Amino acid sequence: MVFDIRRAIIQDVEALLAIKQAVWPDEAANLDHIRAALGDAAHVTLVAEVNGRIIGFVDSFITTAYGGARRWEVDLLAVQSDYRGQGAARQLVMAATRAGCERGAELARALVAADNQASRRVFAGCGYTCENRARSLYLSSGGAAGSPHPSDDACLIPVRTLNYNGVWLEEVYTTAAFRRAQSVCAEQKLDLAGAVVPDEWAAENARKAGFVPVGDYHWWCVSLGAAPAPC
Repeated sequence: MVFDIRRAIIQDVEALLAIKQAVWPDEAANLDHIRAALGDAAHVTLVAEVNGRIIGFVDSFITTAYGGARRWEVDLLAVQSDYRGQGAARQLVMAATRAGCERGAELARALVAADNQASRRVFAGCGYTCENRARSLYLSSGGAAGSPHPSDDACLIPVRTLNYNGVWLEEVYTTAAFRRAQSVCAEQKLDLAGAVVPDEWAAENARKAGFVPVGDYHWWCVSLGAAPAPC
C-alpha cells in the first residue's frame, strides 16, 4: 500500500498526540513538546496519511558526535494498529533517511528495543544494520541544581524530542560524568538525562550516580556519506 508522506505542520499536533497515546498509552504525552519539536530547525517530523487522515509518523533530528560527525537520529516511529504491516513504517523510515541525507548527516541511526521485532524488520528492510552487541539504556530525572561539576570531560549532547527535552551522555562513562549530566539537567530544567551504556563498567557507574536501567537496545545504523561514522 502506498501512503502519502509529507512534512508535519503545527496543525497536526493533536493528531500526533493521539497516535502517541494510542501506541504508548503508559507514556506521558505533552502537546508543548510536540509543538516545540515541529518548530525546531534541527527536526524533521513526517506523517503518513490515508485519504487525508494521519495514521503514522516518524520524528528525526540532527546530533553532533564527540568527534564532530553529524548523525541523523530516527528517534520516534509510530503507526496506528490497523495500518501496521502494510508498509507505512517502512515508507516513513525511508523518507526520514532521505531527509537526513539531504541535511548533510554522515550516518542515520535508530535505537531499537532488543525485543521489538516489528521495528527490527522495518529498519532491516530500509538498509540499516544492527550493531551486534546490545546496550542498556539508563535514565535519570536529574540531580540537585547548583551541585558541583566534577567532570569537565563529559560529552553531553542536548536533545529535543516529541517526548522530552534532555541531555545525553556519550564517550566518557565515569561516575563523575554521569553526575555532571544530572547537574546540567537540573540547572537547565530539562526533563531527563540519559545514556546508552556500552558495558557493565559503565552501567555500574550509572547506577552509582542514581541512573535507572529501562531496557536493552541495539543501534541500527546506515551510512549516508562516503565515510561511515560509528554508531
